[in-house]
This record gives sequence, C-alpha cells and structure tokens, in this order.
Amino acid sequence: MKRLASLLAFSLLATNAHASTLRCGTGLVNEGDSTHEVQRICGEPLERHVEEPVLNHDKGKLRGNPVKVENWIYDRGNGSRAYLRFTNDSLSTIETRR
Repeated sequence: MKRLASLLAFSLLATNAHASTLRCGTGLVNEGDSTHEVQRICGEPLERHVEEPVLNHDKGKLRGNPVKVENWIYDRGNGSRAYLRFTNDSLSTIETRR
C-alpha cells in the first residue's frame, strides 16, 4: 500500500506528459491530424516554429530526405503548455509541460 501511494504521488508530480490526444475547448485533436484540422479546432498557436531542411554546404543540395517539421506551442493555462510537433503537415507528437 505504501509503495502504491509513493507511485501515485510521483506520477502526480511529473512535469512532462506525452499524449496522443489533446483537448481544445470541446474538441479533440489526435496524432495524425493535419495542421489545418488542429488549427481549426484549437485556433492559432501561441508560437509556431518551422525547421528548415539542412543544406549540404559543399554542394548546396538538400541532405538526406527533407521533411517539413513544425513545432507549435499552445498555452493551456495554470502554467501548462502543450507542445505539438508536425511532420509533413501531420501531427506526430503531443507533449504537455508545466
């Protein structure tokens, strides 16, 4: 019983959480949703960062298989933020932090 209480207390103190779903008002967004769908449900993010493909400086060509990556941040209130990562316009990761 004491061990269970310790595990429960630890889980409540965790500051990072990975989820596959995020509630925005009365709507839900899920991993795999498009950037358009997420913005329609959650609105404009607080911050939006686009990671540009890496160039090979010797030849001026794209290195590897370039993908479009965007990172969005939503303010969840009470010091909590949701960090969403999109790969090729598809939501790939949802993480909340305090």
